[in-house]
Amino acid sequence: MNLKNAENRAPVQSFFDAAIACHATSPKEIDFNRMRLADGVLFEVSDTAQEAQAAAVDQLIKALGAIRGHAADIEPLLWQAVADALKAGSTSMHQGDVDTLLDTISDNAGKEVDLIKPCHSVVLMEKTNNIVVGPVKIRRSSKALTEIRRLCPKSKIEVGEEPDIETDGMDVKIPHFVWQVKLAAASKVREEQAAWMVDIALSLIRLGVKPTNLGMNPPTLGKVEAPPFAKAKADHNRMIIGESGRYSIGGWTMPCFYQLGIPAQRELSKRDFVKKAGLVFASSKNSLAERFSQGLGWIARGRQSSDRPTRLLYFFTAIEALLSDSDKTAPIVQTVARHGSVLLSDKNESRIEISKTIRQLYGLRSSLVHTGKRGVVDKDANTIQYITDLLFYKVWNEVDLSMKHSRFVEALSKASYGLPANF
Repeated sequence: MNLKNAENRAPVQSFFDAAIACHATSPKEIDFNRMRLADGVLFEVSDTAQEAQAAAVDQLIKALGAIRGHAADIEPLLWQAVADALKAGSTSMHQGDVDTLLDTISDNAGKEVDLIKPCHSVVLMEKTNNIVVGPVKIRRSSKALTEIRRLCPKSKIEVGEEPDIETDGMDVKIPHFVWQVKLAAASKVREEQAAWMVDIALSLIRLGVKPTNLGMNPPTLGKVEAPPFAKAKADHNRMIIGESGRYSIGGWTMPCFYQLGIPAQRELSKRDFVKKAGLVFASSKNSLAERFSQGLGWIARGRQSSDRPTRLLYFFTAIEALLSDSDKTAPIVQTVARHGSVLLSDKNESRIEISKTIRQLYGLRSSLVHTGKRGVVDKDANTIQYITDLLFYKVWNEVDLSMKHSRFVEALSKASYGLPANF
């Protein structure tokens, strides 16, 4: 990403000027609360420098975006550049210095890394060592160790019995299965972004693998899926005390997880699936794939929530991501209801009933968002999950994800007047 433009240069130059003016030579003569040390260079940070730093950081985060831009990464680079200049004997910094720093920030934000996290929600069956979904991999650690040791030659890495990654000096123990996610993101955003990418990958797995190949106890309709990096708990013990001192103890439930073997691996290796997954993870701006990808992440968040109102909110967020019109020419509830009914049926009578159901459920969503009313029962949450799954399954199998999203919603809008959907 090229950051070298006037909009980015101006606040960085202002910061340079303010920071250089804060250079101090003796710690005895400055306010300790305003002291900053950058690579051995001392500063007494003024209000002007703080304001200039904030303006520069805000502008650069805006330019880089929420995933690659973060103050914790940018701020040290700003002060390091000033320190380097002062150590070299410079008393001012010019456009060449600004551009060099902007290149450094851009390069730093664009670096790809492999983030490895414990995988608890998926178990790889015998003879299955890797599952690949775009930039997301599920790996059997014992088979991945050769590559991991090559990438980290200074560490002694072994497979341990504990469910988390443990370290003791340079010795590292990793669990039996791990997520390996390739991504470029700010250091403070990596785990958040990796979790989102894993959520998308799991939603794609559910689209690409037959239900019979997902294992004995996958998260089905209404069941709760563990967050991507959290260990699912098998026991939810509780004590309930009723009248006359009567009580009950228990609440044990078996956690849901995926078991993926050779059949699932074959399905996820098919050319059509690999191509579509590539479109989802590397979607072009304003494409249907971009909206589809966003929706897949929210569907996963819905599956992970045990709270019924929250599930309903997340599933509707996914539907809106897929079906809403960016121009907002019609009320959102009317848009998603009509577009959703078109996708799910070619018969006008059925479309009317589907649209009515979506509008009724959207009323619960509106009451929750605008008044805080939590009147969502199991049937409501399960129905909207079922509708959401059907909508995304339909698009995944029958619509070209590379098309512009505007063309997709235009076709749905025309079909909502009684015509067949023509994509």
